[in-house]
Amino acid sequence: MGIIAALLATHSWAADLNAPELKLSAGYEFRMTPVPVVFAQLRKETGLEISLDPKLSKRRITALVTNQPRNQFMLRMADVLGAKWMGLRMVQRDELAKFDKDVIEKNLAASKKLMLADLFAMQKESDRPYSEILNEHKLTEQAMSDLRRDRPEGWGDRFTKLSRRVQVLSPFAYAPSLYGFLRVTRDLPAATWQQMVEGRRISAWVPQEGLAGGKWETLFGDPTSGNAYFSGRPHTPVIDAFDWPKTERPRSLPLGFGTSITREFKAKDESWRTYPLQPGDLDVLERVHRDFGVDVVMEGLLTRDLYYRLSPSTTRDALNGLTKIARAGHEEMRLDGDWITYVPPRAEVKRLYQFDPDVLAMVEKSGANELAPLVKLMGSVTGPAFLDFLYHRAEVSILPLLDSIELFDFLGMLTPAQLNEVARGRAISYTALSPMAKNLFREFAVTGEKSSKGSAELDKDLLLDPFGWDKMYFYFERFMEPSFRRPIGDGKTITGNVNDGVAQSAGQKPTYFVELNFYFGVNFATSMKRSVRMETLVPPPLNKPDPNAKPPVNHEGHGPGL
Repeated sequence: MGIIAALLATHSWAADLNAPELKLSAGYEFRMTPVPVVFAQLRKETGLEISLDPKLSKRRITALVTNQPRNQFMLRMADVLGAKWMGLRMVQRDELAKFDKDVIEKNLAASKKLMLADLFAMQKESDRPYSEILNEHKLTEQAMSDLRRDRPEGWGDRFTKLSRRVQVLSPFAYAPSLYGFLRVTRDLPAATWQQMVEGRRISAWVPQEGLAGGKWETLFGDPTSGNAYFSGRPHTPVIDAFDWPKTERPRSLPLGFGTSITREFKAKDESWRTYPLQPGDLDVLERVHRDFGVDVVMEGLLTRDLYYRLSPSTTRDALNGLTKIARAGHEEMRLDGDWITYVPPRAEVKRLYQFDPDVLAMVEKSGANELAPLVKLMGSVTGPAFLDFLYHRAEVSILPLLDSIELFDFLGMLTPAQLNEVARGRAISYTALSPMAKNLFREFAVTGEKSSKGSAELDKDLLLDPFGWDKMYFYFERFMEPSFRRPIGDGKTITGNVNDGVAQSAGQKPTYFVELNFYFGVNFATSMKRSVRMETLVPPPLNKPDPNAKPPVNHEGHGPGL
């Protein structure tokens, strides 16, 4: 049985895929492309009414195809999406639709429900004085210790009851600001908390004693783990409500690894570690397509599983490595003739909570040259994506930005006009800020680092002056330097710039380390600074900085803007 006939056998209603227009060969390059866009192109090329089940409309596809019959591509696209063809209409396969509804949706709903229950229990605790909560927590832990030591008759049930009580009280002891946060946010509507357990960051200004007058705090949930996290404790949950049961998703691809593919390697052998920033499965398959002439189709996800599996070897061994992965059968990968099809592990969950690919692409395209895309990306981050960024394929490194995401919350409070002024290196007066932005300004001004080694801290008399803050400004600057990667043998590389002895190789494009400096104060010399760094492939713009964007005197020397 030929390849086309075998594939059509798995799509019993797909006889229409034998239409003459679909037997013609074509080439495609789709990278993280929405499936409806792919279908629009197929309709335009063939004139056929090729349609899509709305359940699949939010999915994406990555496909690199050189001169193959359209119906071969369409069949494999359906396979990686867990779909089938009913005539010229692609629909989700029944067993996968049932799995999504009965397992994924059911577990997500249970996770959110239990997180909300724990949240409401903590909100109820916050109705009483904080000292009472701490005292009960201390006494309960002591009682548990006594039971564990003495083991009286029936102690197990009492211990379990006390441990459940400690689970409610412990977050208040380990995250003291949580108490004030819950009191400040007690009147938020139920819909807001529903968004929190779905992954949205919920932030609030929590009044505290001190010059700043309070602190910006954030709570966010991760429904894929049943946990919720609070400011300052990004890896220790304040809510641990649900453990996902082990599940086995029905296969999307046909059983078996297919057949081995033998191709001559016609490229320069390189270490995967020379790839900049955070390469992923897309980069691996793109390299195999280019170096070996094998066509590839995978569900469009920002995953990195294949990269991690192959990174100890070199690009010459990529096809052999993928063959071993397919044969092992632990992951959904199939090799057939001129094709590799692939579905990343846990695709059913990852597709729901990855970074927005379109917003991330805007930042990858603009780097640090534009602030608006960065602010939009930081504002759109969900809890699961926040915790999982290192496992996202990205042509930009923003992990340090996520660790200081409150700075981008501040930028998000500026008006579009103010953000544009900031990007040009111009100062924004404290008096021009919104009330909430003023709160964050005060926090950063009090808790930041000195902007210059020789400068004094902010004048506390000025801070105590009712009109002292009105004399201050917010300044922003970016400082870039190119960086290069150089192999040093044994599959290892070093990264640095010319000052570190890492010179640019012929034809090598640099990455750029970008330092983003946020200044809060009267002028640069006496302001407090918060700094974060990112790495990008995008060079600084060729145009010169705005000549009117002159900073105050005693500036550190980097210059405004870029």
